[in-house]
This record gives sequence, C-alpha cells and structure tokens, in this order.
Amino acid sequence: MSIAVTGASGRLGSFVIDALVERGVSPTDIVAITRTPEGVKFRDRAVTVRRADYDDPASLDLAFRGVERLLIVPGTEVGRRVVQHENVIAAAKRAWVGCIVYTSRLGAQLSDLRIAEEHRQTELALVRSGIPSTILRNGLHLDTYMERAPQHVERGEVVGGVGRVTAAHRRDHAEAAAAAIMTPWAGRVYELGGPTFTLAEYAEELSRISGEPVVFRRLEGDALREELIARGVPGAQAAHEAELDAAISRGVLETDSAEFVQLIGHQPMSLREALREALAPKATAA
Repeated sequence: MSIAVTGASGRLGSFVIDALVERGVSPTDIVAITRTPEGVKFRDRAVTVRRADYDDPASLDLAFRGVERLLIVPGTEVGRRVVQHENVIAAAKRAWVGCIVYTSRLGAQLSDLRIAEEHRQTELALVRSGIPSTILRNGLHLDTYMERAPQHVERGEVVGGVGRVTAAHRRDHAEAAAAAIMTPWAGRVYELGGPTFTLAEYAEELSRISGEPVVFRRLEGDALREELIARGVPGAQAAHEAELDAAISRGVLETDSAEFVQLIGHQPMSLREALREALAPKATAA
C-alpha cells in the first residue's frame, strides 16, 4: 500500500509521516511530496521523496505514480489554494489514486466564513471528483499558542475577543490524519477540535505556569487589527488574525465532538500540558 503525503517538509506533513511510521507503516510505502525536498528530514527512514508543486500539474502527475492513498495538506498561499488543490485532485484522478484524506478546517461547511472558504471549495471539489474522500475539519493549532506564549508572558497581556477557541497540537492532528489515511471512510467528515478555552482562560493558565501576571484585555475588530499592526504585525496578517478572532467570537471554530479521541485513541494534548512544554524553563511548581 503506497501512501503519499503532500506538504511533507512542513510541520504537519512531517508529523504525519512520523505518525504513519509509528503506526507500523513501512517507510518504503510512504511517499513524501514537497516543493523543497532539501527540507525533508526523514531520508534515513527510507521514505521516498518526490518533488512536486501545486502549481505544476506535470510534477504532480509524476509524484502520484503508483500512489494508492493520498493525504492532502492545504497549500500555504491564501487566495490561491482553490486552484492549487483542484490541480492536486485532478492529478490524483489521472493517477487512479484510490482514496484521499484532506485536512480542512472547522467551519468549512459555512458559505459566509471567509477564512474557511478555500477549504469549503476544496471539499466540494473532492465531492465532484468522485474519488472516495475523508474530510478532517481541524480546529486551530495549539502549538501556535505555545509559540506565542513567551511573548505574552513578557508583555503581561493577551488581547482578543471573548469567544471560545478549540485547538490541538499539530502532532495530534497528524496522528488523526495518519489514522484516517490508514482506514479511510469515503464520505466521512470528522470534526477534530481538541481543548476548548477562552483567551481569558489562556491568560490565567499562563500566569499560573509562568508565575508572572498575565491579563486578558478585550479587543476586537478594527481595534484589534490596529493594535496588532502597532506591535509590528504585517497588515495582511493582522487583518487575518482579526478575522479569525471574529470567527472565534461567532463560535464556529469550537466543537465538542468526541471524534478526535475516536480516531487517535487518547485525549489530545491539553492547554496546560502545552503551556508547560512551551514555558518549561520558566515553569513553576504550581
């Protein structure tokens, strides 16, 4: 059984390959597909590495030769991903790939959620393709909060809206993806959330673990975007984060689904565990 993973040099894709190996898939049965083969770090595991670009159908045709199952990790170029993903799906169809798993986003079923629209369109393209597909609607990445935690502690403040966010570490999302590609279920849609928390609860946990006071300040919409720009965040990214915060406030990036545990067989990493890992040098005994 040949399993291909796109975006293999990125964090999620490389974690998926690790998870497949841990689940007993022979490295010789894994095809790592990436635009930057030099960024792949698992050559010692005998994984086949193939270069391909979502904008280059010919390279995708070569990369998918002999592939039976395909995991599509979304492209990173927001605004171009629908066309890119359609290229991937079309190449998979030409290669007679037997099934596809796609890592989508919570809220992708909503036609008015701009930050998920490219995922919604990709899900529709998969349906039109006729290829048996499984959709994983992932929540946000908990490790993004981990990366920002030291700066939030240093600043002593977290800003944003009052909605609840559902987030899981990329390693847990990768484990779920590996489980799904090994036992694909055509037409199945999984909601994969992870721990759910507010930014106020996140700030409280930061204070408890770091031993430093961290407060939450409510700031939304244009005010949040302008604050982020004032802190040096590029305008496009600040606008995206403000839009993401608005979606969180709507509650569309929150789920109480138990499907995560069903797929991976255990609870995903908790917020406390994640922040203890992120702040390990500063963590107190609290």
